[in-house]
Amino acid sequence: MKELGIITIREEDNYFLGNLIEANVSEEIKINHYINFPVNYTVDTEERVLLLSGKYLEKEAKQYFPNSKIIISERTFPTKNLEEIMLIPSGEKVLIMNYPKEVADSCITELKRIGINHLNFHSYYLQPDFDHSEFNYAITFGLKEQCPKGIPNIIDVGKRAVSISTFVAIIESLQLDMLNLDNYFTTFQNMIIKGNYRIAGLLRHSEDLMRNLEYIYKNSSDGILCIDHQDKVYVINKAAEDILQLNSKQTGQSISEVLKSYPVLITTIDKEVEQDNLLLDNSLDEKIVVTISFPQVSSLAKAIVFLTRYNKIQKNERRIRHKIYKENQGLVAKHYFSDILGNSESLSKVKALAMQYSKSELNILIEGESGTGKELFAQSIHNYSNRAGEVFVACNFAALPENLIESELFGYEEGAFTGASKGGKPGLFELAHGGTIMLDEIGDASIPVQTKLLRVLEEREVMRIGSSMVTPVDVRVICATNKDLRQHIADGLFRKDLYYRIRILPLTLPGLNDRIDDIPCIVAGLAKSYNISMDLLNCILPLLRMHSWPGNVRELKSMIQYLSVILPSIEVFNEKVICDYAAEYLKNVIDQNEQNFSIISEDIPSLKEFYNYDIICFVLKCLNEVRNDNKVAGREAIRQLAKAQEIVISDSQIRTAMKTLVKFGFIKSGITRQGSVITQKGIDFLNCL
Repeated sequence: MKELGIITIREEDNYFLGNLIEANVSEEIKINHYINFPVNYTVDTEERVLLLSGKYLEKEAKQYFPNSKIIISERTFPTKNLEEIMLIPSGEKVLIMNYPKEVADSCITELKRIGINHLNFHSYYLQPDFDHSEFNYAITFGLKEQCPKGIPNIIDVGKRAVSISTFVAIIESLQLDMLNLDNYFTTFQNMIIKGNYRIAGLLRHSEDLMRNLEYIYKNSSDGILCIDHQDKVYVINKAAEDILQLNSKQTGQSISEVLKSYPVLITTIDKEVEQDNLLLDNSLDEKIVVTISFPQVSSLAKAIVFLTRYNKIQKNERRIRHKIYKENQGLVAKHYFSDILGNSESLSKVKALAMQYSKSELNILIEGESGTGKELFAQSIHNYSNRAGEVFVACNFAALPENLIESELFGYEEGAFTGASKGGKPGLFELAHGGTIMLDEIGDASIPVQTKLLRVLEEREVMRIGSSMVTPVDVRVICATNKDLRQHIADGLFRKDLYYRIRILPLTLPGLNDRIDDIPCIVAGLAKSYNISMDLLNCILPLLRMHSWPGNVRELKSMIQYLSVILPSIEVFNEKVICDYAAEYLKNVIDQNEQNFSIISEDIPSLKEFYNYDIICFVLKCLNEVRNDNKVAGREAIRQLAKAQEIVISDSQIRTAMKTLVKFGFIKSGITRQGSVITQKGIDFLNCL
């Protein structure tokens, strides 16, 4: 059932609008009523279409219903007592009673718009201590009891109806039958025009109505023909001309002349038999869906004919289906290239290549170890391509049982197998029509599934299980795997022809171990996501550089998530404690570098406590450089190296740094003038920096 949410300030206005709409819509719709928005208001549904009583409610409506189509109601004055308003003496001060202020002000604007300009209007919206002593007249809208006491003349013009244009917007948004307009036009006449033609003529409402109706006829994408009681066609809109190959000059001719190529329409109109979804071919061999209605309340129109191209209905159906699945099943690509963290040369090259691939429609194969971000790249490619905004569908072969893969990929018809859903179900390829499908872990697909995939990729059409009909699909295909597909081909586990079909544009992602320089950038991004101060994590960066990262970025992300839970429970922060937690988390996957992790977690925080930490590191690097030349170095040699690099350092600072390094076991000092040498522990420390 189609639903419409109505939001107003007052409850009585809400139900008035709801009853007005329900009374003039032939289809069954559900009206959901929302009375303002109190503090901490919660909603348990997501409205597709919302009608607001005024623009002043738009901000809050968007807050509670961010994805809804919002219609701002335009209200039109009823004619009840309008003549009495016209007879108020010119220049008289008149109180306009309504609330909130925006509504009262809009009433004044509407009164002036319809030509009542001889009065001095003032808004009253229940302001406390309002001085109404100078007012002899007040105009209200069904709120007579709330007018200030003591005003001698109170004119109640009743509730305001929604305008024709607002009713049109409701019908279009809910995709209701356009014939409802005829019903509402009659209601509108009764409320606005009937019973006071002299004032209605003065206020020119009829001209507004005609302009609105003319706009509908001219701009409707559906063809519209109106036939009078003499069987003459008096309306042919542009869409009808295109669909039936007619000419506007045929307006005024009989249906036997205008529709002579479509005798079934002439017969139906003659017999006054209503038709819904009559299918026929036009002169262009296009399928046309025809709806013919005979409005009983119209003195002019005998019949109204609506014409819609069948392919338009198909497109709308697919668009609506995509929208439903995107909203309810999350078939949306959420990631962009900006979400891929890192600036290393290897990553930058892959990102640039992926961006280049995005502009092509050819198949892509993304290869990389587990945790390198294959789906992140796939979504980014989609959002950078010409298909951005369309659906993104992902299928993981490793996560689907063998007996379900075909039905998930290709869909099935009702009764195709035991347990098949009533009405059947579209497959992922159908859902991805117009967008992108990602076939993740393609290396786990069985040979029979590979065979069917090959045909889909070659023919770009699918056949549901249990069906004999093929459905064309327009999809961009991105495959991903962490397997060695060449070895799979050699082992008879993967079809060679499918491999070359999916690997037109190859993309190989580097492991985290191949882009260690990106770790600080990734950690900073993750720290921001999980609300951790980067100042707390800087101490573990050397530790992270030493790790081999078999789980790649996914493993790094897991560790940061772990720390985001652990760190808040630590009473006293210090770098050694944080390093210990990180090392403990990673110890189960630490290989030959486990000893180095222990060194780092224990010594780095202690070394950083020294005020001359940077000088200590510089001295250690100097000793490592001379070691590579099979030499030793004393303070003089280090001072000369510092001078060559334009670093200002005193002999005293060098001496203090070397004593500290000896204390930590990073260097060994020789006897007098024999210089110092770096130890293996010192080398391991430098490798961590």
